[in-house]
Amino acid sequence: MATFYLHPDGPFVQKLNPLLVLQRAGLPVPRWVYVTTTDRDTLRRYVERMGGFPVVVKFPGFSRGVGVIRVDSLASLFSLADYTLRNGNHPVLSAYVDQATHWRAVV
Repeated sequence: MATFYLHPDGPFVQKLNPLLVLQRAGLPVPRWVYVTTTDRDTLRRYVERMGGFPVVVKFPGFSRGVGVIRVDSLASLFSLADYTLRNGNHPVLSAYVDQATHWRAVV
């Protein structure tokens, strides 16, 4: 018996971070970072790293656009970070790609 899967569990391995998997495979992904702090200066630096507003906040574990929020201001980002971190969530902050084409394929 032979397999082309690197991991012995093959397709049953859980991918905890799809962005990191795509990045490691050499595919282009928007700049991103986990939001793990409510520190205002750190959040400002994150937005600068993303290229400025707007930015996208994605809550892992959801799909089909559920849990995806476009954030247009520091006040909104601060409020969102305060609320989500207080409730134990750690969303992903990523760059907003204007007029991007998104394809989702299931093989």
